[in-house]
Amino acid sequence: MEDINLDEISGTIIAFPLVNVPAARTKQHSFPYDKWVWWSQLNNLNRAWPGKTDGNITEAITHRIFNDYILKSDAVISFHSTNTAHYSEADISSKESRKLCLDFGRIPQVRFAEINDSLSFKAPLLHGIPAILVEWAPLREINHRVIGEGVIGLNNILISMKMKKGEMNKIKDQFIIDWTKRKPIEQIASVEDGVMVREKPWGCHLKKGDIIGRVCDLYKYREIQKVVSPREGILWSTGPAPSNQSTFFMHTDAVCKGECIAEIISFDEHIINKNGDNWENKLYFP
Repeated sequence: MEDINLDEISGTIIAFPLVNVPAARTKQHSFPYDKWVWWSQLNNLNRAWPGKTDGNITEAITHRIFNDYILKSDAVISFHSTNTAHYSEADISSKESRKLCLDFGRIPQVRFAEINDSLSFKAPLLHGIPAILVEWAPLREINHRVIGEGVIGLNNILISMKMKKGEMNKIKDQFIIDWTKRKPIEQIASVEDGVMVREKPWGCHLKKGDIIGRVCDLYKYREIQKVVSPREGILWSTGPAPSNQSTFFMHTDAVCKGECIAEIISFDEHIINKNGDNWENKLYFP
């Protein structure tokens, strides 16, 4: 925000660097908890929109932001962190939201889905305000490469909304995933206890037969399994399933026999952006 040249901007930008302050201060996904389990939906601020005045602290926060700022906006971008591949997402019912999602342009995996009304990027839609979600890996870390990509994406949105002049800077490949079809995520399991050596970053484009990684034994570090993609798709993660457990284990290379060590998801459309820049070296490699 401090680097924006106001002379180049037409309109107003409202930014909240941090919304859920109590959760951040207690190093939790949400606040408050009835128990310490981050994937509990209890008081999840991303699912507490538009909030209410007589609710808990989470609902009070969202109510204030929604009524004082979001309802006065022309578009909303909700930034988050994830423990799987980067992705951006929009409600499939909104052409304007889908366009924003594509115009952000810095993430290969673009998801369109039917979104719950209480989510941060659906509640504005009920008032005619397009909104998108942007999820960056890794979770719970500061990643300067990701921040740089996010700044480029925000600049693309300003250009797309005619708030700034210039050319959008997109990556070369974007893969559309229609989440309403609920195509199964194919999982690969470890054949034995060992150590997972990853060779592909999360979010990369896989072809059938590509080597995702290798499992080596725990004793002499000999290869006991090639982790091979069974089909073309996107590498969703190389970690435990369900993926929310990656919060605690995403950087653990030790694997157990039968444990999920890779997830591949199909895509519905491959968009190639002319003059787009290379992106695979910018993906997150756990």
